[in-house]
Amino acid sequence: GAGRDITFDAVDLALAIPDFTGPARLTGSAMVSGQKVGVSAEVGVFSAFTEGRVVPLTLEATAGKAVAGFSGRGGWQPMVAEGALDADLSDLAAVAAVFGAAAPDLPAGLGRETLALSGALTLDGSGAVFLRSASIRADGNELTGDLDLKPGKDRPLLTARLSAPAL
Repeated sequence: GAGRDITFDAVDLALAIPDFTGPARLTGSAMVSGQKVGVSAEVGVFSAFTEGRVVPLTLEATAGKAVAGFSGRGGWQPMVAEGALDADLSDLAAVAAVFGAAAPDLPAGLGRETLALSGALTLDGSGAVFLRSASIRADGNELTGDLDLKPGKDRPLLTARLSAPAL
């Protein structure tokens, strides 16, 4: 949508489906826009997943030292998910490189050294994303609360109810 190209090189994927009605596992790596990334995913019932049904699901993605993981359940027709999200995004340079962007120059205390996010993630099938009991850790500071990201006609709408001790 932004006219930005994201390139994938040196793609190496392995898919294991020992039983069509059992679990399936995908592992792989690639160079994405010049940044090495890794991915692993497991679906609990491969046959149900191929039909778009909701199944047990775990995902993990890495870029540099950044790691994002999800454990719960999900489906793709429509795109729905519900489970625990845990992400360490402290290697912002690697994360930004995946999207062909420069890392933001965050101030000390607001994520310059460490940046992590966790909470109960829900994708509801309409394009909306909800994060409940969220914890955002930026250096020595922590924000907790709920975040909603909903699609909009002209742009997405982010609503957050967050609290923090002294920053």
